[in-house]
Amino acid sequence: IRCFVMVPQTGTNQTVSLPEQVPSHDYLNELEPLGFMHTQSKDFKQLSSADATALAKILSENKSYDVETSIAITCSYPSGSCSLSAYKLTPPGMEWARANNPEADGYNTGHFERVQILLSDRFM
Repeated sequence: IRCFVMVPQTGTNQTVSLPEQVPSHDYLNELEPLGFMHTQSKDFKQLSSADATALAKILSENKSYDVETSIAITCSYPSGSCSLSAYKLTPPGMEWARANNPEADGYNTGHFERVQILLSDRFM
């Protein structure tokens, strides 16, 4: 990741409301959409059902996103530090998230997988 594009949004510590359309601009033409970042007060060690349904909605409505490479990043602020985690939806997770709302029963740890993040001060 060499660039973050932050779109106008509103939210709470539980949810976020994103624009209906993904941003488009000449500066973005050579960039690949990744997903979204969600800030939260602590690291819950799993992708929330709300984030799973939000990611599934983005993937379903925007064909420029690749299901295999799109992720949700959580940025947590436990006492005096910052923690980043990234998750992608599994095929059963994508299916569940498309068919349900975040409060629906049946969401489980088999619906997402944690993916590796490598932070560096150098561009590869």
